[in-house]
Amino acid sequence: DVTELLFDGLLGVTHGIISDKDPDIEIVKKDEESIDVKQLRQILREEYKVVLAGGQGKLEEKIFRIGHLGWVNEDNIRTVISALKVALLQAGTAKVT
Repeated sequence: DVTELLFDGLLGVTHGIISDKDPDIEIVKKDEESIDVKQLRQILREEYKVVLAGGQGKLEEKIFRIGHLGWVNEDNIRTVISALKVALLQAGTAKVT
């Protein structure tokens, strides 16, 4: 199922940053500072044509959300995970390999 694939992909992309399938995931840089989510979302949108939702309210620039309900298939999830892996490196995240 796509939810399982999404969480497995996020676990693979973050390598040790998250350790279980918790729906609240924070991705951090090596120096423990949060990444620039606005920049990450911009890279994904402009370079990879992948659009992630931002946070709302006080979480607006602190988190991103990956929609995986409705007309989303496994290939869509694989595309998001692949783009996210590269975009995290471009946004300066040191812990992605």
